[in-house]
Amino acid sequence: MDAEATRWEAEIEQYDASHLRLRQVAMILKQIAPESVFDIGCGHGYLGTLLEDIKYKGCDIIDGTDAPFPFVRCNVNQDVLPEEIGNADAVSCSGLLEYVDDLPQFLRQLRGRMQAQAWLVVT
Repeated sequence: MDAEATRWEAEIEQYDASHLRLRQVAMILKQIAPESVFDIGCGHGYLGTLLEDIKYKGCDIIDGTDAPFPFVRCNVNQDVLPEEIGNADAVSCSGLLEYVDDLPQFLRQLRGRMQAQAWLVVT
């Protein structure tokens, strides 16, 4: 595991809480009412616990081997974004963009993966 992944493994627990930003993202997604959400930078998937009746998948740099939801390991600064993004009605990037090294490239790649009518919720 690289240094960046190791750092996030150590710090991820502080994001496994119903903090204001995550509750706001969940509220927006509930209003949109998609059938499915793909969460980029999902951590341990806490957002998914706030989205009852919405199919939830995610990706993150951390090891998600034991994730209770479909998980793809992805370092957004090194890896190609997962193809599974294209199956989602909505994509969430909450608290992630500030860690992306090349934001224009990330957004181009993300747009290339998303369905034409999919929603994007970012913070």
